[in-house]
Amino acid sequence: MATQQYPFSSRPHSALARSRAALLCSWGGALIAFGVLFVPAAFSQLPTQLAAGVLGQGFAALDQFGIALGVLCVALGAIDRRMRGERGAADLLRVALPLAAVFAHATSAVWVAPELRALRSAAGGAIGQLPAGAGELADFAWLHSLSRGLFAIAAGSAALAGVWDLWQLDARPALGPSPDAGTS
Repeated sequence: MATQQYPFSSRPHSALARSRAALLCSWGGALIAFGVLFVPAAFSQLPTQLAAGVLGQGFAALDQFGIALGVLCVALGAIDRRMRGERGAADLLRVALPLAAVFAHATSAVWVAPELRALRSAAGGAIGQLPAGAGELADFAWLHSLSRGLFAIAAGSAALAGVWDLWQLDARPALGPSPDAGTS
């Protein structure tokens, strides 16, 4: 039976924390699923130029979604942290970790993806049409590698933050001593 000294829930503000954990895990899972399932399937089933176009639109949508969701998750974590009176550096890192994904998504959306589109457009729609040794090929390869790295940072930090939040939900002790502990 719940009493003021021994509540059922160890997290009085758990709705925020659980919402944030669910959002982070959904976000990280969506990014991982897109990268592991959809990208290879698109290139195996569609012509390269069409797959690149479809995936480019998908990555753009994920970037926009990720920026908004990351900012929301940081806000939820900051509010929950403040309500709980947490002051530790680890708690601050846990709350701020989604900012790494926001930075990766924003860098991709604002700089890398537009540069990749400009290179494709300058090449007539397909990078494969450029002659071997063209400088644009090296630029494209570098930007594509950077894009993959940014996507990995976004997916990894969103998933890690989600797992960390889930772990924290169960790892926190109940507030106050147990009434069964007795007095010393």
